[in-house]
Amino acid sequence: MMRGMNKKSSEKWNVPIFLLIFLVLFSCRNKGSELSSEEKYTVDTMYSKRVAFFRAEADSLCLVYYNNHFKRVRDSIQKETLEEIELLLNKKIMSE
Repeated sequence: MMRGMNKKSSEKWNVPIFLLIFLVLFSCRNKGSELSSEEKYTVDTMYSKRVAFFRAEADSLCLVYYNNHFKRVRDSIQKETLEEIELLLNKKIMSE
């Protein structure tokens, strides 16, 4: 009786294993072919347009970032320079 159950259970796995082997063997074909010159042109055009768009976006973001960052850095340097001038003037006044 146990032998009958083992045989049934092994037969149960035969079909899925066969299907798996079948799918692996027949799904690995090179179904894609070389792109035609028209398709290559279309892909190149689409790529070029997207690259141009993203370059423009990146350039504008860099410009905004540069302007904001430049103003902040300039103000910081200006503040430090004024503090140094005040400190030097105070030292000069104290020494006189």
